[in-house]
Amino acid sequence: MDANGRADSDAARLPAIRSQQRVSEIDSLIKS
Repeated sequence: MDANGRADSDAARLPAIRSQQRVSEIDSLIKS
C-alpha cells in the first residue's frame, strides 16, 4: 500500500513540479 501510494503521489507531483519550474522561468524572464 505504501509503495503504491508513494508511486501515485510522485506521479501526481511531477506535473506540478514541472509547472512550477515553468512559472519560475517565466518570472525570471519577465523580471530580467
